[in-house]
Amino acid sequence: AANRLSNPNAEKPFSEQLRAVAAGQTATIALNQSQPTPDDLASLESVPQLLALLLDGGLSNPDDLIKLPAIPSLEHLRIRETTVDQKALGHLVDSFPNLKIVNLPNVELDTAVRSPLLRLQQLSSLRIGGASIDEKLLEQFK
Repeated sequence: AANRLSNPNAEKPFSEQLRAVAAGQTATIALNQSQPTPDDLASLESVPQLLALLLDGGLSNPDDLIKLPAIPSLEHLRIRETTVDQKALGHLVDSFPNLKIVNLPNVELDTAVRSPLLRLQQLSSLRIGGASIDEKLLEQFK
C-alpha cells in the first residue's frame, strides 16, 4: 500500500494536485516554489480529506493565511517563506485542530500570551523559528 502522505504530484500545478486529492490519488498538496493564489486556498474547502499541506514557496500575502478554510483532517502543515503572526497562528490552529506535524520557520509571536500551539492535542513534531522565539515561549511547552 502506498503511503497516503507520499506525494507523486510534488511539482505539478496546484489545480492538478487539488484534483488528485479530490480523486483519492494522494492526500498531500506540496508546492516547492510556486505560491497558491487566494482562490487556490479557498478551493481547499473542497478536499476535506487533505492530510498534508506543504507550502515551501510560502504565500505572496501573509494575510492570506487567515483565509484558509477549516480542514479538520489536516495532520501536517509546513509554510516557509511567510511570516506567521499571532493572529494567523490562532486561525491555523482553529482551522486544523488535528495537526500532528507543524513546521513554521518564520513566526512572530507574542510570548507573553499562551501560545495557540498548546491547543493542538495531537501535536508530535513542532519546528518553529523566528526572532520572537525566546525562553518564555519555550517554557510553555515543557
